[in-house]
Amino acid sequence: ADAEILIAAADMAMYRAKLAGKNRVERYREDMGARMSDDFALQGELREAIRGDGLAVYFQPRFDTRERTLMGAEALVRWPHAVRGFISPERFIGIAERCGLITELEVRVLDLVGRQIRQWLDAGLCVPPISVNLSAVRLRDEALSDHVQACLDKYQLNPSCISFEITESLAVREIVQARSAMGMFKHMGIDVALDDFGTGYSSLFYLKQLPIQQLKIDRGFIADLPAFSESRAEIVDWIIRLSHELGLRVVAEGVETESQLRYL
Repeated sequence: ADAEILIAAADMAMYRAKLAGKNRVERYREDMGARMSDDFALQGELREAIRGDGLAVYFQPRFDTRERTLMGAEALVRWPHAVRGFISPERFIGIAERCGLITELEVRVLDLVGRQIRQWLDAGLCVPPISVNLSAVRLRDEALSDHVQACLDKYQLNPSCISFEITESLAVREIVQARSAMGMFKHMGIDVALDDFGTGYSSLFYLKQLPIQQLKIDRGFIADLPAFSESRAEIVDWIIRLSHELGLRVVAEGVETESQLRYL
């Protein structure tokens, strides 16, 4: 109808293109306006959830495959919205990244993890290392080490109580920042895992440059074990052998059946 409406529609289409991974063309659709309005509303609600008590952290356990003993856990942030129900992490984490809330979100998650570890320790429990995911924004954050140290001091925790996970694709894309952050964590006595290994570049050149202690096999390789085709099962075998040859611990993510466990 007029230039203003045309430009607004183009902006919405561009916004959708960015959400879908950039480097693409999106055609405007009428439903885009409703989605954008909903995202804007969620931004404000997410900000309140982060600064209030609206987020929860769940813990996915990690077990030794031979001894079947608890060796650690991964902290997973969840948003149990009072009206909308559980909002998918893919939705609210994406919003946090786009509106500049991701650092505040990850600082809050680290604090929740530190508080939970302290509560478990005070209850007399033996707590294994709890891992926390890091985003690209946090890797570039010059205050990252200060935030981590502040959390350790606040809850009187040994650095070995926590560890961090960085996805393989992120580590390669942000190789300089990743190497710097990993070196800093190693100096602090904090382990770092390379997450989702096998789904990105799987570059041995980059792998050799990163001071990591652990590789994580993406759940996509584990889901159908041991019924995989021979070639895909060999990839799992290769990652395990590679990890051991490099002196790294290896974690298979998403093990849900006894047959998967026996195979691994």
